[in-house]
Amino acid sequence: MWFALLGLIILALLIGMKATIFVIVAFVIIVVIHVVLNPTVDKTKIIQENISRLENFTVTQSLANPEFRTGILLDEQKKEICLWIFSDAGDKWEDGRLHYNDILSVEIIEDGTSITRTNRVSQVGGALLGGILLGGVGAVIGGLSGKKETLNGKVKNLELKIIINDTSKPIFSISLLSKTSDEVSTNDAKYKEAKTKAYHWQAVFEAIIKQADAEEQQIQKSTTVESGSISDELKKLAELKELGILTDDEFSEQKQKLLSR
Repeated sequence: MWFALLGLIILALLIGMKATIFVIVAFVIIVVIHVVLNPTVDKTKIIQENISRLENFTVTQSLANPEFRTGILLDEQKKEICLWIFSDAGDKWEDGRLHYNDILSVEIIEDGTSITRTNRVSQVGGALLGGILLGGVGAVIGGLSGKKETLNGKVKNLELKIIINDTSKPIFSISLLSKTSDEVSTNDAKYKEAKTKAYHWQAVFEAIIKQADAEEQQIQKSTTVESGSISDELKKLAELKELGILTDDEFSEQKQKLLSR
């Protein structure tokens, strides 16, 4: 934009003072075109305003795609995640807050090919993921698994795909390369930066998934131990009844207390 302005000034000097009005009008047109084609500054301001309105949510990590259309916010203290979508026109903002255990799978996809993926492995988490994957034809369309062969060392798209515990909107994808640009060389700084972000957030979500699995397994273990303990207590009560130490009424009372825990 500034080179265009410099050219107009030089042209005005060559033509004469009458060209001043022409320079001013031309510069205004250039500025308007620049603002229309580059709305990032205003868009980021609106995004920050929406983020600041989130109640009881402290952002500790964040990610946004190059066009600021989708993004991820992380509150590591509360173990919550906020996924947001912002329309191209800048007039519609949507966000959804999730707990760590709502994350079922995370995957890096490069030009339609799955590079790496992490799934929930616990009983409940695996069942939820399976239910979403089998929730109907086309419910989840993932990348093709296999070895990645980059054509001529160039990449068109690199995205992070997250499957969440929401049957209405189970997939959240965030593209880390600008969709307005052509294919990017794997030696390009833009590709390297996008790849670094993709692997960082894949590792973040892998840690989240492992935490959710560990918590769930601990709950299941505690439930199993408690269930075994109640069974042992009921067996002892039955033995005491058979020995005549407990009456029928006493046995029924103690049994009810155990089962109501």
